[in-house]
Amino acid sequence: MVITELRLQDFRNYTRLSLSLETGLSVFWGGNAQGKTNLLEAVHVCCLGKSHRTVQSAEMVSYGKKDARIGLRVARADGPRHIQVMLEANRHKRISVSGVPIRRMSELMGHVQCVLFAPEDLQLIKGGPSLRRRYLDTALCQMSPAYFSALTRYNAALSQRNAMLKRGIEEAAIYEAYEQTMAQAGAEVLWHRQQFCREIQPLAAQLYADIAEGEQMQACYRSQVPEGDRAEIEAALAALLANAREADRRRYMTSVGPHRDDVEVSIAGKPARSYASQGQQRTAVLALKLAEVERMRARTGHRPVLMLDDVLSELDLKRQQALTEQVEGQVLLTTATKPPKHLKASCVYRVFQGEIME
Repeated sequence: MVITELRLQDFRNYTRLSLSLETGLSVFWGGNAQGKTNLLEAVHVCCLGKSHRTVQSAEMVSYGKKDARIGLRVARADGPRHIQVMLEANRHKRISVSGVPIRRMSELMGHVQCVLFAPEDLQLIKGGPSLRRRYLDTALCQMSPAYFSALTRYNAALSQRNAMLKRGIEEAAIYEAYEQTMAQAGAEVLWHRQQFCREIQPLAAQLYADIAEGEQMQACYRSQVPEGDRAEIEAALAALLANAREADRRRYMTSVGPHRDDVEVSIAGKPARSYASQGQQRTAVLALKLAEVERMRARTGHRPVLMLDDVLSELDLKRQQALTEQVEGQVLLTTATKPPKHLKASCVYRVFQGEIME
């Protein structure tokens, strides 16, 4: 899978842009606030239907304009795709795939897949569990329609159960109905997450060791629900929800379920969140992202576009070289300075005030 063309109109600081892209490494370099990250954001919107930087469409529309447009053309073995997005300042975004408007976000997932590493992703190690759950959700939603559906159903039932807890509702039958949905959908979510973590662990560990000169890393999924098949997970989750109901009524919140789970990352046997240096944490995030790329390729048959936003600034020369040896397929990389020759880029572009120059 290769993005062949990106078109922008009134998106952030781009008045109008038509950019042809190739497979291999494309480097976009330039100073701060020139528009490098905006390019990656536009691709992210076309892949996932949302920005990684804001939830407000209005922020992506150029100042003084009513709407912004993004067009993405993609070559795939099973046929080309053309993703079009219209962002209006005061309305929902409108998205079409090869001319067909999508009615729900699940219809967009999987047409174009991407993996993004941005500076804020350092929080994947340093931050709270919700960020690590989001890492899993972003990857799995692009790979599995069943996961996207289950996660949506689980979150809807969770929201309803929490609302009942806050209102002080006591009728057991009402709780049981929502808990049944949570157990069924939650079992699907948990099974996919557990399987994904088992699959990426050896990949991420090897990638980290290659970049960090043999140092060991481990990533393990942590849940109150024990591993098992879907039926076993469903039964265990249903029991946990029922047993926690009285305590949850006192807390006004649901205390068990996949929305409370975490991915525990350790380096050299110690929790990375507490003991790893920033360089180690950044390398661990890179290893997780590169492992995600490999699992997407294995699961879907398409290698996702890898987007690396200013990752070179925190890596020494050896780690930069190790990183570039690991990446394959189409890679979009941004950097503040002109890239060194060892990157072996297919294309190098300078970005200046919303303009792209080769």
